Amino acid sequence: MEQRAVRLIPPVLCTVVLVGGLYHAAVAVEEFGGARLTVFAAGMLALLALEAPGPGRAPADRLPAVPLLVARGVLFTAVAVVDGSGVAWALFVLVPFTAYPALGRRVALGCAAGCVGLLTVGLTVLVPEWWVRSVYVSGVLVFGLGMVLALSLAGVAVREREARARLEESHERLARYAERVAELSAAEDRGGVGREARASRPPITPSGHAHGHP
Repeated sequence: MEQRAVRLIPPVLCTVVLVGGLYHAAVAVEEFGGARLTVFAAGMLALLALEAPGPGRAPADRLPAVPLLVARGVLFTAVAVVDGSGVAWALFVLVPFTAYPALGRRVALGCAAGCVGLLTVGLTVLVPEWWVRSVYVSGVLVFGLGMVLALSLAGVAVREREARARLEESHERLARYAERVAELSAAEDRGGVGREARASRPPITPSGHAHGHP
């Protein structure tokens, strides 16, 4: 999996959520408008600015991992609370997805479990006996499945990155070894030329004259 394609997942998902929320606002103004729409749009624009791809690293890649994780969580929660369409909950799959490469597998698993717990607590507070309504139960199941898929995708990306790093390190070691072999070969060739030059000199007789072959 190309690392550039992996980096495009957060901004693409944020764009889809923004478009979905704005579409819902356009067709259901009485339920989702005014201050809620303003907060939603501002939060999504902030997320897009954070995850914006470019020729170099995204702004998010230049921030410390833990504060960035907290900032994402706060923005996702704020957007999900004011979103009238409900599609903003999909953003939470980015929490374990982005935590995996930065903080490791265990932290990502904890983030996924926390997101599922947050959803169930929110439903318990806002929707009485939601667990007997199939629409909410199926929503929680789909949300959990999204977490599993996000973890799996992030794991594949991390393993590929590590394998590529090991391969590049092996190439560097091989290049250094080849340079060393070339240096030793050159030194041995110079030594062989010197020995041949000394061997080709005619012997010196006691009278001080070189004794050549007849």
